[in-house]
Amino acid sequence: MIDCCGICSTNRAVHADRHGSPGAHPDRRPADSRSLSMNHLANLLGRIGLSLIFIISGWAKIGGYAGTQQYMEAMGVPGALLPLVILLEVGGGLAVLAGLFTRWVSLAFVLFSLATGFIFHASPDDQVNLMKNIAIAGGFLVLAGHGAGTYSLDALIGRRRTPAGG
Repeated sequence: MIDCCGICSTNRAVHADRHGSPGAHPDRRPADSRSLSMNHLANLLGRIGLSLIFIISGWAKIGGYAGTQQYMEAMGVPGALLPLVILLEVGGGLAVLAGLFTRWVSLAFVLFSLATGFIFHASPDDQVNLMKNIAIAGGFLVLAGHGAGTYSLDALIGRRRTPAGG
């Protein structure tokens, strides 16, 4: 007995009669080139979307350094951490945008998004921003799991390290 993805549960001979071969199933086709191109483009656009919010926010913190530092301290976070926050937001955002060290930087953004969400947006009147941070963390988890994709420096570096033909 074989079970091809729950569609047919039958023996190999009956399966071959139905679908033309013992192992192939018409609903298990390999991805076509349009589907792969869409995945590559979606990875790139997703990285752009996830990175821009941090690049813009980090840049704004540079311009409003004193105010941001005071706000952090008012929320119980040492203002001395602001340079690290800016480094992560701008530097990490640019790294994700370029697709460089994507998995590790994405994991840092998962932790950062959750921490800032619960520190700065945990009040009942700011739940929308808390949920936004949780959603952003989820996007970065997907990026950490799947990597930057084809259109990235990670992929370019990987291709250069892989010997030709292997």
